[in-house]
Amino acid sequence: MMRGMSTLKDAPASANGGSAEGTHLVEGREAPFPGLPDESASPDRGHVYDAPIDVRARSPADLAACVGVLRLVRVSDGYPAFWPANPERWIAPDWEHLAWVATDAQRAICGHIALHRADGHAASQLWTEATGRGPDSLAAVARLFVAPSGRRRGVGKALLDVATETAYALGRHPVLDVGQSNRAAVRLYDQVGWKRVGQLDMRQIPIFAYIAPLKPS
Repeated sequence: MMRGMSTLKDAPASANGGSAEGTHLVEGREAPFPGLPDESASPDRGHVYDAPIDVRARSPADLAACVGVLRLVRVSDGYPAFWPANPERWIAPDWEHLAWVATDAQRAICGHIALHRADGHAASQLWTEATGRGPDSLAAVARLFVAPSGRRRGVGKALLDVATETAYALGRHPVLDVGQSNRAAVRLYDQVGWKRVGQLDMRQIPIFAYIAPLKPS
Protein backbone atom coordinates (compact mmCIF):
# COMPACT_ATOMS: atom_id res chain seq x y z
CA MET A 1 0.00 0.00 0.00
CA MET A 2 1.34 3.44 -0.87
CA ARG A 3 0.38 6.63 0.91
CA GLY A 4 1.66 10.14 1.18
CA MET A 5 2.57 10.96 -2.43
CA SER A 6 3.14 14.67 -2.92
CA THR A 7 4.84 17.02 -5.37
CA LEU A 8 8.60 17.32 -5.41
CA LYS A 9 9.83 20.20 -3.35
CA ASP A 10 12.68 22.39 -4.52
CA ALA A 11 15.77 21.12 -2.76
CA PRO A 12 18.74 23.48 -2.43
CA ALA A 13 22.15 22.37 -3.59
CA SER A 14 24.34 20.69 -1.04
CA ALA A 15 26.08 23.22 1.16
CA ASN A 16 29.30 21.22 0.95
CA GLY A 17 29.23 20.85 -2.81
CA GLY A 18 28.51 17.12 -2.76
CA SER A 19 26.69 15.41 -5.58
CA ALA A 20 23.01 14.73 -5.42
CA GLU A 21 23.36 10.99 -5.04
CA GLY A 22 26.93 9.85 -4.58
CA THR A 23 29.44 10.53 -1.85
CA HIS A 24 28.67 13.59 0.26
CA LEU A 25 30.64 15.12 3.08
CA VAL A 26 28.68 14.94 6.32
CA GLU A 27 30.20 17.09 9.03
CA GLY A 28 33.69 16.46 7.74
CA ARG A 29 33.27 12.74 7.07
CA GLU A 30 32.52 10.98 3.81
CA ALA A 31 29.09 9.42 3.56
CA PRO A 32 28.88 6.32 1.35
CA PHE A 33 27.22 5.63 -1.91
CA PRO A 34 23.58 4.61 -1.70
CA GLY A 35 22.33 1.15 -2.54
CA LEU A 36 20.34 -1.73 -1.22
CA PRO A 37 22.00 -3.68 1.60
CA ASP A 38 22.76 -7.30 0.80
CA GLU A 39 19.53 -9.25 1.33
CA SER A 40 21.29 -12.59 1.48
CA ALA A 41 21.11 -14.69 4.61
CA SER A 42 22.07 -12.15 7.26
CA PRO A 43 21.41 -13.20 10.87
CA ASP A 44 18.23 -11.68 12.28
CA ARG A 45 18.75 -9.02 14.91
CA GLY A 46 16.18 -7.12 16.90
CA HIS A 47 12.50 -6.90 16.06
CA VAL A 48 10.97 -9.58 13.83
CA TYR A 49 8.71 -7.75 11.41
CA ASP A 50 5.13 -8.88 10.95
CA ALA A 51 3.26 -8.95 7.64
CA PRO A 52 1.60 -7.12 6.03
CA ILE A 53 4.13 -4.46 5.12
CA ASP A 54 2.92 -0.90 4.49
CA VAL A 55 4.81 1.92 2.79
CA ARG A 56 4.06 5.50 3.81
CA ALA A 57 5.65 8.93 3.59
CA ARG A 58 8.43 9.45 6.12
CA SER A 59 7.81 12.07 8.80
CA PRO A 60 10.39 13.91 10.94
CA ALA A 61 9.27 11.78 13.88
CA ASP A 62 10.44 8.66 12.01
CA LEU A 63 14.09 9.66 11.78
CA ALA A 64 15.18 8.28 15.14
CA ALA A 65 13.70 4.87 14.29
CA CYS A 66 15.30 5.02 10.83
CA VAL A 67 18.68 5.60 12.47
CA GLY A 68 18.06 2.54 14.63
CA VAL A 69 17.39 0.42 11.55
CA LEU A 70 20.44 1.88 9.82
CA ARG A 71 22.62 0.87 12.78
CA LEU A 72 21.46 -2.75 12.39
CA VAL A 73 22.18 -2.61 8.67
CA ARG A 74 25.64 -1.21 9.38
CA VAL A 75 26.41 -4.13 11.70
CA SER A 76 25.09 -6.82 9.35
CA ASP A 77 26.10 -5.41 5.96
CA GLY A 78 28.67 -2.66 6.47
CA TYR A 79 26.30 -0.07 4.99
CA PRO A 80 26.91 2.80 5.16
CA ALA A 81 30.60 2.28 4.57
CA PHE A 82 31.36 5.39 6.64
CA TRP A 83 29.11 5.99 9.63
CA PRO A 84 27.98 9.64 9.39
CA ALA A 85 28.60 12.06 12.24
CA ASN A 86 24.92 13.03 12.00
CA PRO A 87 22.95 9.97 10.79
CA GLU A 88 19.59 11.78 10.74
CA ARG A 89 21.04 14.41 8.41
CA TRP A 90 22.56 11.67 6.25
CA ILE A 91 19.20 9.95 5.95
CA ALA A 92 17.41 13.23 5.20
CA PRO A 93 19.89 15.54 3.41
CA ASP A 94 19.09 18.92 1.89
CA TRP A 95 19.03 17.48 -1.62
CA GLU A 96 16.22 15.06 -0.80
CA HIS A 97 12.89 15.47 -2.60
CA LEU A 98 10.68 12.83 -0.98
CA ALA A 99 11.14 9.82 1.31
CA TRP A 100 9.20 6.82 2.58
CA VAL A 101 9.43 4.17 5.26
CA ALA A 102 8.16 0.60 5.30
CA THR A 103 6.31 -0.50 8.43
CA ASP A 104 4.95 -3.83 9.58
CA ALA A 105 1.61 -4.75 11.15
CA GLN A 106 2.86 -3.40 14.49
CA ARG A 107 3.88 -0.12 12.81
CA ALA A 108 7.56 -0.83 13.39
CA ILE A 109 9.82 0.74 10.74
CA CYS A 110 11.71 -1.90 8.77
CA GLY A 111 12.97 -0.04 5.70
CA HIS A 112 13.57 3.32 4.06
CA ILE A 113 13.93 4.88 0.59
CA ALA A 114 14.16 8.39 -0.85
CA LEU A 115 14.20 10.36 -4.08
CA HIS A 116 17.09 12.81 -4.43
CA ARG A 117 18.14 15.45 -6.91
CA ALA A 118 20.08 14.00 -9.81
CA ASP A 119 22.08 17.07 -10.81
CA GLY A 120 25.73 17.33 -9.87
CA HIS A 121 26.14 13.57 -9.65
CA ALA A 122 29.12 11.85 -11.24
CA ALA A 123 26.68 9.59 -13.10
CA SER A 124 24.55 12.47 -14.40
CA GLN A 125 26.07 12.35 -17.88
CA LEU A 126 25.43 8.61 -18.16
CA TRP A 127 21.84 9.09 -17.02
CA THR A 128 21.13 12.03 -19.33
CA GLU A 129 22.65 10.30 -22.36
CA ALA A 130 20.65 7.13 -21.68
CA THR A 131 17.32 8.86 -21.06
CA GLY A 132 17.65 11.89 -23.33
CA ARG A 133 16.57 14.02 -20.36
CA GLY A 134 18.31 16.72 -18.39
CA PRO A 135 19.08 16.22 -14.69
CA ASP A 136 16.08 18.36 -13.71
CA SER A 137 13.83 15.75 -15.33
CA LEU A 138 15.37 12.87 -13.38
CA ALA A 139 14.91 11.61 -9.81
CA ALA A 140 17.65 9.62 -8.11
CA VAL A 141 16.56 6.69 -5.96
CA ALA A 142 18.64 6.77 -2.78
CA ARG A 143 19.04 5.71 0.87
CA LEU A 144 17.38 2.34 0.32
CA PHE A 145 18.00 0.11 3.32
CA VAL A 146 16.08 -2.75 4.95
CA ALA A 147 16.43 -4.08 8.51
CA PRO A 148 18.17 -7.49 8.65
CA SER A 149 15.14 -9.15 10.25
CA GLY A 150 12.87 -7.61 7.60
CA ARG A 151 14.66 -9.31 4.73
CA ARG A 152 13.10 -11.72 2.22
CA ARG A 153 9.65 -10.26 2.78
CA GLY A 154 9.58 -8.08 -0.33
CA VAL A 155 10.31 -4.91 1.66
CA GLY A 156 13.07 -3.68 -0.65
CA LYS A 157 11.00 -4.19 -3.79
CA ALA A 158 7.93 -2.56 -2.21
CA LEU A 159 9.97 0.53 -1.37
CA LEU A 160 11.57 0.60 -4.82
CA ASP A 161 8.16 0.31 -6.48
CA VAL A 162 6.76 3.26 -4.51
CA ALA A 163 9.73 5.51 -5.29
CA THR A 164 9.71 4.54 -8.96
CA GLU A 165 5.96 5.00 -9.42
CA THR A 166 6.06 8.37 -7.66
CA ALA A 167 8.89 9.64 -9.83
CA TYR A 168 6.95 8.63 -12.94
CA ALA A 169 3.76 10.28 -11.66
CA LEU A 170 5.67 13.52 -11.13
CA GLY A 171 7.14 13.50 -14.63
CA ARG A 172 10.64 12.41 -13.57
CA HIS A 173 12.57 9.41 -14.85
CA PRO A 174 13.98 7.30 -11.99
CA VAL A 175 17.72 6.63 -11.96
CA LEU A 176 20.19 5.27 -9.43
CA ASP A 177 23.75 4.20 -8.80
CA VAL A 178 24.89 1.17 -6.82
CA GLY A 179 28.19 -0.35 -5.77
CA GLN A 180 29.17 -3.21 -8.06
CA SER A 181 29.98 -5.37 -5.04
CA ASN A 182 26.38 -5.09 -3.79
CA ARG A 183 25.27 -8.22 -5.59
CA ALA A 184 21.81 -8.41 -4.01
CA ALA A 185 21.00 -4.87 -5.12
CA VAL A 186 22.35 -5.47 -8.62
CA ARG A 187 20.31 -8.67 -8.84
CA LEU A 188 17.14 -6.86 -7.71
CA TYR A 189 17.51 -4.02 -10.22
CA ASP A 190 18.23 -6.47 -13.04
CA GLN A 191 15.25 -8.64 -12.11
CA VAL A 192 12.75 -5.77 -12.05
CA GLY A 193 13.88 -4.46 -15.43
CA TRP A 194 16.19 -1.58 -14.63
CA LYS A 195 18.77 -0.96 -17.37
CA ARG A 196 22.48 -0.74 -16.61
CA VAL A 197 23.83 2.19 -18.64
CA GLY A 198 27.44 2.43 -17.58
CA GLN A 199 29.97 2.22 -14.83
CA LEU A 200 32.41 4.54 -13.12
CA ASP A 201 34.69 4.77 -10.13
CA MET A 202 33.72 7.09 -7.31
CA ARG A 203 36.30 7.49 -4.55
CA GLN A 204 37.87 4.25 -5.85
CA ILE A 205 34.56 2.42 -5.44
CA PRO A 206 33.29 0.81 -8.69
CA ILE A 207 29.72 1.87 -9.37
CA PHE A 208 27.01 0.80 -11.82
CA ALA A 209 24.65 3.46 -13.15
CA TYR A 210 21.06 2.38 -13.84
CA ILE A 211 17.91 3.89 -15.30
CA ALA A 212 14.40 2.60 -14.72
CA PRO A 213 12.45 1.07 -17.60
CA LEU A 214 10.32 3.41 -19.65
CA LYS A 215 7.01 4.19 -17.98
CA PRO A 216 4.33 1.76 -19.18
CA SER A 217 1.87 3.46 -21.50
